[in-house]
Parts: sequence; C-alpha cells; structure tokens
Amino acid sequence: MNEPTNEDRKKWITKTLDAFCTAVDNRMFKGEETDITDLLADLMHFCHSDEIDFKSRLRMAENHFIEEMEEEKP
Repeated sequence: MNEPTNEDRKKWITKTLDAFCTAVDNRMFKGEETDITDLLADLMHFCHSDEIDFKSRLRMAENHFIEEMEEEKP
C-alpha cells in the first residue's frame, strides 16, 4: 500500500470536520477556526475522561506532522 500524501490527510480531516459540524449543529464545515478549536477542546474532554495524556499525544502528532512535511519536500 502506498503511503498517504499530505493532501490525503487534508481530505480525511475535512471529512472529519464535516462529520463533527454535522453532529454539533447539523451543518458542513465551512473553514471556521472556531470549529477546529471546538473539535480540539472536545478531544481534550474525551482524553480526560479516558485518562489519555492529551499533551503527550499532541507532541507526538506535532512530530509526525514535521516528519510528513519533510517527506514531501522536493
């Protein structure tokens, strides 16, 4: 299987944000930054309730992001 591209990752998150906005107030994601903030805050609530260290997951995600950006440099 081919590794996903950063464009693939963007498409996945667009679908995720559409689903989140639909669940919250029955609309599609329109690029509003507050929706991203709300999604992140709700992820923090989820992690807290399941005793998952959100900050360590965020640091790991940032490392993955940096690596994935480097992989697609020409």
